[in-house]
Amino acid sequence: MFIGYFDYGVLFLLVIANIYFWKKNLKGKIGCLISGLLFSIVLPIISMKIEITRISKEYEIIDSFNLLHTYFRFPMYWIIGIFQTIVMNVNNKKPAGNTRS
Repeated sequence: MFIGYFDYGVLFLLVIANIYFWKKNLKGKIGCLISGLLFSIVLPIISMKIEITRISKEYEIIDSFNLLHTYFRFPMYWIIGIFQTIVMNVNNKKPAGNTRS
């Protein structure tokens, strides 16, 4: 399975967090830093460890091909992180008013 149970949970919590924080104004740099750390390193590693543990319990003999799909967690989370950063930046931009002199 390319997307595991942990990944579904993260996506669910991300949707809930976006709904909750949509009306709040977060600083762009803090939100980008948090998103960058979470989606570039922390969440993919946790997801890989959970998936490796699940596969090692399911199969008696584990070869490298069974675990190859876990490396694709990084690009998947990078894409989700880029999307999350775009959503946060769109939310933080104020609508431009009349700029008459």
